Amino acid sequence: MRGLGLPLILIAAAWSFGCSKQSTLPEQSYALEPLPPAVIFVADGAGDFRAASSSMRKVLDKDGLPGSVQTVIWSHGYMRIVKDQLDYPYARDQGNKLAGTILDLRQAHPEVKIYVVGHSAGAVVALAAAEVLPACTIDSMALLAPSVSTFYDVRPALAAVRHHMDVYYSSHDVLYLGLATGILGTSDRLHAPASGRVGFLVHDDLCKLRQHEWQHSDWPTGNWGGHYGGYQPGFLRERVIPLLLE
Repeated sequence: MRGLGLPLILIAAAWSFGCSKQSTLPEQSYALEPLPPAVIFVADGAGDFRAASSSMRKVLDKDGLPGSVQTVIWSHGYMRIVKDQLDYPYARDQGNKLAGTILDLRQAHPEVKIYVVGHSAGAVVALAAAEVLPACTIDSMALLAPSVSTFYDVRPALAAVRHHMDVYYSSHDVLYLGLATGILGTSDRLHAPASGRVGFLVHDDLCKLRQHEWQHSDWPTGNWGGHYGGYQPGFLRERVIPLLLE
């Protein structure tokens, strides 16, 4: 373990680099008044930076799109990146709590569209929530650079999705989903390729699952293929939100 000290410190520092500052928004209580026509629950990545949810909220507000972005508060705390990445049971427990919130909303307001987005380690929370929900409870889901392994079985989560699950991955995500997960393991505690680098390995024809590999044509949107490209405003606007809400 002593020989891993410096790499782990560098990885933790690098994981923080490029993230937005911690949001000054108050923690969400999901008290939605007045009730919006659509609710997007966003589980940010490790470290409670809330960058993905903040970016999603800003795009919807700027473009005048209907809906409310709700930040899923699940982290162990600000900057606790490695703890969030490695505590798989805790993340799944937070997903179960999110599922309860979603189910309450669906039962009370069946007319409201419900979407779930997970970035990096937040994908565990999103997937765990879907896995315990009844069929077709969630309208659509998007996973941005998920840090679970390529072998993760998405079929139980797909059952709760009415339309489709879009997965965005990039082989250029070398530092975070290559080096870091190579040393620490993926969020589902495997030493295997991360789905955010290579996509999910599936053997069945899963018509609800749509996987999108980073292309050079994504560059102008602000997504350069790295770990944080998936929630850049231009990429959200052009590649993620239209598919999520279609």
